[in-house]
Amino acid sequence: NRGGTSASNYYTTADFTPTCDGATDTLTKSWNDGSNNWFDIAAITNYTATAGTGHGTINTDANYGSSNTAAIVAITATAEGGYHAAARYCDKLSYGGYTDWYLPNRYELNLFYTNKASIPDLDTSGNWYWSSSEYDSYYVWTQRLSDGDQSCYFKNYVYRVRCVRRF
Repeated sequence: NRGGTSASNYYTTADFTPTCDGATDTLTKSWNDGSNNWFDIAAITNYTATAGTGHGTINTDANYGSSNTAAIVAITATAEGGYHAAARYCDKLSYGGYTDWYLPNRYELNLFYTNKASIPDLDTSGNWYWSSSEYDSYYVWTQRLSDGDQSCYFKNYVYRVRCVRRF
């Protein structure tokens, strides 16, 4: 699904139970609450550099995705994008005995592309994945794992979510 919104991406309360079977990465969410309430999260540095294949190959992000995710999930006000579905999903995920999952930044997301041959069941069919790196108030960096292309899209669009954890 390239863009658009879905009622399943709205969160009216802070609590929900993420589910993950570990076999696929077909989960899709909007980055914010699916609304047009554009908000620039002050704790996340904006990166407005030109998009392209592997743009995040050098970690120029001020924070790793774990710090970005913490800043994103702290936002709950409707006027500020409400409960941010993609980051909130990763933040609340409990899978494999771990609860320290987060939405990767654009550099970390690009590591999926550069290491795709060694990641089982990774979707490389051309779908876009969210990062936790903002472009500006309206857009967030995304990546396609088929060809490494990084671009930015509106925060209310619906794309895939791939949660990660550091070890």
